[in-house]
Formats: sequence, structure tokens, C-alpha cells
Amino acid sequence: MRDVNLIALLLCNLFLRAQQANFSSKPPRGIIKARIGEDVTFNWNYTVESGESLVVMQLFYSKTDQFESSAKTKRIADISINKVSIIPAFQGRVSVALTGKLTLHNVSVDQRGFYKCSVSLAGQSYTPSDKAQLFVGLPPVIYSSPASHITLLEDDHVDISCKASGSPDPSVSWYRQSPHGWKKLSEHRLQIKNVKVSDSGMYKCSARNFMGSEEKTVTLAVYERPTVTSFFHTAALDNTVYECDAIIFTCEARANSLPVKNIYIYHEGRLVHRSINTDRVTLSGGSKTSLAGGRRTGRLRIAEVKKEHNGRYYCVAENEHGFGYNKTIDLKVIDAPKNCERKRSLQKTSTTKRQNDTSASPTVSDQRVGSDRSLPTTKNDTVPGFHSSSPNARPSLLLFTLWICHLMFCNVFS
Repeated sequence: MRDVNLIALLLCNLFLRAQQANFSSKPPRGIIKARIGEDVTFNWNYTVESGESLVVMQLFYSKTDQFESSAKTKRIADISINKVSIIPAFQGRVSVALTGKLTLHNVSVDQRGFYKCSVSLAGQSYTPSDKAQLFVGLPPVIYSSPASHITLLEDDHVDISCKASGSPDPSVSWYRQSPHGWKKLSEHRLQIKNVKVSDSGMYKCSARNFMGSEEKTVTLAVYERPTVTSFFHTAALDNTVYECDAIIFTCEARANSLPVKNIYIYHEGRLVHRSINTDRVTLSGGSKTSLAGGRRTGRLRIAEVKKEHNGRYYCVAENEHGFGYNKTIDLKVIDAPKNCERKRSLQKTSTTKRQNDTSASPTVSDQRVGSDRSLPTTKNDTVPGFHSSSPNARPSLLLFTLWICHLMFCNVFS
């Protein structure tokens, strides 16, 4: 019994060695990947050994690997000793060599599947064969992605998409780099509301399918907004001022992660003060800006208040990437014709201009300007009634004395 088993094992081994030895070359194992439009070659090469006689070599195609039972199995070509016969349905689409090498030209998606080379030998009961699997497609190509570097200010919103094409359709995902590797965040779109400085870092869009992958990286840099620390004026605490009085608005801004570049003061949406990135500049006939210790101060002086100066004023700071939050003052101008008459009368006798130097802390409110970079523009920075004057100017003692005497004279004879 042991001898019978040994003989059977030897015969089986010789049979397998005969099958393997006759194919001098085969396509690689596993799935062969090809791009749409490429040529693909299955390098089968069968050598007829001495004592063997080739009857026919046949090449087949099937959607599945079950060639014998598949109704969709198609014969591609028959190969005899000195003749290759390609089936009409495949003529012009394939090339076949006498050795069994099969080349598919300009492959398409519908040629995905399995290919088989089968050999029939005269006087042999076995039929050597070999199969190969082909997948035809296109690797992902990211055709819509954000810039490689995006700069934001805190509380901005991030909404960027990543689109890719490929065959089969690729899956698209967003990842963020962390100390422990890449962490998956979302599909297709990266959305972050009210970004913080902590959201800064490296992100990537990854598109993958069976044919391969492609990645695009983007760096988010989030900075703090410039902060207006105070916005006040020299009028009354209830934000009222009489006609013909003088008033000074002072806006102070603090640099955070980036230095303050500019300060803007608006009146009812119109730009009335604009600073420039220098230490001291006079603008709009009555505004000044100074910079010291990471802080920037802008001052707007109205030498003679008129009814048209009534309304909302707001100050906003800007750094190189955008605007911060503003503070507002609602100024109320009170009719005071006698005040104007008295002042004009005084101006006729002297060049003194009364300046109210009483510091106050008016009612202010915080608002967000947002990231509209066109906000500071204006067609005319010169505003009627806004006159040049240093915010630090003080009347001389002589002029102050003349003004007091004039008031006393008016009170005696009124």
C-alpha cells in the first residue's frame, strides 16, 4: 500500500512539473493594472518539448475567473504550429504571437476581467493553462483644490473643497496632521467655523481608488485679530456735544500676534480718519496716528462741531491680514445757536479756539467689522468740518486769560 502511494505521488509530481515546465514565461501573479488607452501584454510563452505535439493553443476572455461555466467566456484566438487565427470580434483590437503572447491595444474599462491561455497537446490527457486578471482604470487626479497656504484671522470660517476624477471614482478625504500622524476629519469638504489660532497647521486632501492615490496639502495660518482697546472722546459722558464746540476722538489699538498696521475711524460708514503705517502722520485735516510699544493710537479732531457731525462713529484696527473688531460711539449734537454766536464773536477778537480737554469715558460698544478688505476705501478722505490740529495742543496762558476776560465782560453787560 505504501509503494502504491509513493508511485502515485511521484506521478503527480511529474505531472505538475510537466505543466509548469512547458510555460517558459507567464504574466505576473496578482492583478495587472493598466490605464485607459494603454497597451497591455500577457507574455505567455509555451514551448513544445521533445515527444510533444501541439494541437492548438487558445486564448480566452471572461468577466469572471470561471471560464468553463461562464456564459460570457469569449475565445480570442487559436494558435497552431504555424498559424494564428484571431476571432473576428477581436481583430484590430489585439495582437497574438505564435508563442502565445497576447497584446491588447488601447484598453478600455470594458476589458477588465480575466484572460486565459490553454494548451492542447496530442496524446496528452491534461491541458496546461494559465490565467491572469486585468483591471483597467485611471488613478485619481485632484482637479479642484485650495491654495497651498491660507491665512486667516480668528473667527473666520473655513470652507474649502477638494474634487478629484478617476476610474473608478476615487474617495476623497480631508486629514489633519497631528503628533500621532494624520487624523481623518471629513469627506470632500473641509469646514471649520470660527477658527482659532489652535486650528493652525497642516491639512491634506487625499484622493484614492484602486489605481492609486493623489494628495494635496494646505497650511492654515490663523492669527489673532487686532484689538481696539479703547475709543473715547472729549465730550460729555452721555456722548452729547454742543454745536460749535470742539471734540477729539481717540482710538487705541493693541497688537496681538501681528502688529497693528492701520487704524480707521468712520462716521456713518464714511471714512474720516485713516492711519498709515508710519510713526506719526496727519490725515483728513485733523487726524493723527502714533505708534509706541506695540500700540497704535489714532486721533480725530473736529474744531467746530456741526449738526452734520451727529451720528455713529466707529474705530477699527487692521493688521496685514485683515480687520479686528470695532468700538462705536453714538454722538449727539445739541443745537446751541447762542454758543455758536458767542464763539464766532470771540473769534473776531482773537484767534483762540476753545478746546475741551476734559477726558471722558463715553458709552462704547464692540462690533465686528469682518474680513471685507475693501472697507477702508473712500473716494474722498477730506470731510467738511474736520480741521487740522494737533491732539496735544493746549491754548497758551495769554489766550486763555483773554477768553476768561471776555466771558466776564459779557456777563456784566448782558
